[in-house]
Amino acid sequence: MPRERLPIGQLGEINTTKLTNGSWQANARIRDTDGATRRIYATDKTKARAITKLKAKAKTRVTPTRTGISAQSTISQVAAMWLETLPGKGLKPSTYRTYEQATRLHIVPLIGQLTIGEATASRLNTFLQDVAKPRTVHGETIGGATSARHAKVCLGLIFKMCVQDGALQNNPAAYTDTPPIPHKTVKALTVEDIRAIRQGIIAWGTESAPGPPRNARLLLDFVDVLAGTGCRPGEVLALSWQNVSFATGTLYITSTLTAVKGQGLMVMPTPKSLYSERGLKMPAFVEAVLRARRERADLNAPVFCTRNGTHISDSNMRRMWRSAKPAEYAHVKFSDYRKAVATLIERAEGMEAAGKALGHSSPEITRRYYVEREGVVDFTGALGELLG
Repeated sequence: MPRERLPIGQLGEINTTKLTNGSWQANARIRDTDGATRRIYATDKTKARAITKLKAKAKTRVTPTRTGISAQSTISQVAAMWLETLPGKGLKPSTYRTYEQATRLHIVPLIGQLTIGEATASRLNTFLQDVAKPRTVHGETIGGATSARHAKVCLGLIFKMCVQDGALQNNPAAYTDTPPIPHKTVKALTVEDIRAIRQGIIAWGTESAPGPPRNARLLLDFVDVLAGTGCRPGEVLALSWQNVSFATGTLYITSTLTAVKGQGLMVMPTPKSLYSERGLKMPAFVEAVLRARRERADLNAPVFCTRNGTHISDSNMRRMWRSAKPAEYAHVKFSDYRKAVATLIERAEGMEAAGKALGHSSPEITRRYYVEREGVVDFTGALGELLG
């Protein structure tokens, strides 16, 4: 009758031998996590201590996995291995940057020295609560609810790799909670605000100041396109003249410009998502801006380009923006133009139309983050007709 197969990780019959030097050696078969049965040994001064040492050795024994991960590997070690696998997975540079920052700023400093075997759901929950509290590191404030959510996504993927590799049985991150992101009241720019900012940029361009001439025209055209389309800054900066159809009055959003570490500025072949690929009918003032730019443009260069005909980085555009906008609008960001556009379209055409214009996959995203709620809702006309 064949010998019964041992369960994974379990010792068989323990044998002991007294050695010539007076110490005792215990040995037994054990079935490792790769399914193979091996014999392990432990030696100590007494028989009882040798057996105890053998049992302890069996408990901590883990056969090296495909990648070398074991329950004794630290989270820092495994996180570094995980980050190395990401470049070949087709992630957008912005997604990779989010994962890398969450790992570098939060996971490694706060729990990096824990082994993956010590990473219980309880410990990870405590970690995520700590990340959700803003803290100051080297004079910079980091953390918050969004950071905690990013950290949880990274932990889930890190431990998923460990489970797939056989180093863990379960993914502890699957049993954690993240603090909810506090709801923020959306405040959209008004038409008057947008006009006031335009006037401020014009005034900034005419001021005499040391250094190179201020390119107010470039910045003014850029924010006019933002205000007339609701596009993301990277989508506008990636525009080529092939994306502009004056014959149909349509602007085609097919890509986005992003900075990739070690590679510089790159035009991504798709915008933020597939839903972001869209054609937008241009308002008359946007079409006028683009026609004027085309008259003096190199048609092989981007719509918004440097003097050398290369792409302008988002960071350079923001630097100019911070200098040019009026002091009372110092808090305004480029993203506030998207909120203004979403709110105006929602008032006229409804939430679904606003979501389509912004390239969202769901009107709920538009409602929650981009459209300002009306303080007073007036249905008196409809109710008057219905109820008399």
